[in-house]
Amino acid sequence: MGGMNQEETAVRVEREVLEERGYACRRLLGEGAFSRVYLVESRVSGERYACKVGKNVSLAKREAGMMARAHHPLFPQYCGLWQEAGFSFLLMEYLPGSSLEDALIRRGRFSPGQTVRVGMELAEGLCCLHREGLLFRDVKPANIVIRQDGRVGLVDFGCVCGVREAACSRAGSPGFAAPEQLAGPLPEPLSRQGVLPLYGVSGAEAAEQTQKEKKLTPACDVYALGQTLKAMLGTGGGKRLLRVLEDCTRRQAEDRFPNMEEVMGALRPLMEKEDKNRDKNKGGSRIGLLCRKSVYEPCVFCRKEWGTGL
Repeated sequence: MGGMNQEETAVRVEREVLEERGYACRRLLGEGAFSRVYLVESRVSGERYACKVGKNVSLAKREAGMMARAHHPLFPQYCGLWQEAGFSFLLMEYLPGSSLEDALIRRGRFSPGQTVRVGMELAEGLCCLHREGLLFRDVKPANIVIRQDGRVGLVDFGCVCGVREAACSRAGSPGFAAPEQLAGPLPEPLSRQGVLPLYGVSGAEAAEQTQKEKKLTPACDVYALGQTLKAMLGTGGGKRLLRVLEDCTRRQAEDRFPNMEEVMGALRPLMEKEDKNRDKNKGGSRIGLLCRKSVYEPCVFCRKEWGTGL
């Protein structure tokens, strides 16, 4: 009972601080072991934001620094950070929509065309992140937002780190994190974490292997992206796509696609074929208004034409 009261007190203090700062707390967006994320609204501008509140100030500063370096629409924009009443408050852009995890629970699997489109948008944004010298390390359906405008978003920078500091460590989510990313035995069986029953992702057993510590590369995000797209696709259809995803999720990092440019190069012909079929049938497998522009035109954030050199 005392623990419950302490928790309620913390929530009350968090909301009071937000109110004093001029933000109306609309609802709780999510809650983890060390933080809560609120949907807040500025009483001055009316703009809505997501605010992550936690007690580990050093981690919040680190996460804010990583977020500020992610210059791509896939990721929420960093808006501010402050400390008050023993809590850190990380303010960021709010991406309205629903998580891919919720969509999988509601509707089950996605078509190959929808899977390819989501994969292309994620790969483009992750490629920009990698060019900034950062690894996301926690790509999974729960962190992917299917936005109201049809675009895809990727949230939660808690596991992001620099390539130079990315030694193999306990970061990421079993079932999606690359084998080399999970050093040592898992803290609890995958079945207790609900990973396998929820997604039915094959290959998750590789993450249970004890790995020797070594530097991580963009290939760890390639693996997680492949596992996520497998969860979307399921076992039906898309033989060419499944071959691409197998090349993303090889157990050994050196056997996978080494970077997101190569993933995009493999996915692009599949998406172009899907576009032709959709135009021919005047229908298609787009998710809402999922953006076509970003995967056909040069990425202004990386200043690179994806159609060349892949």
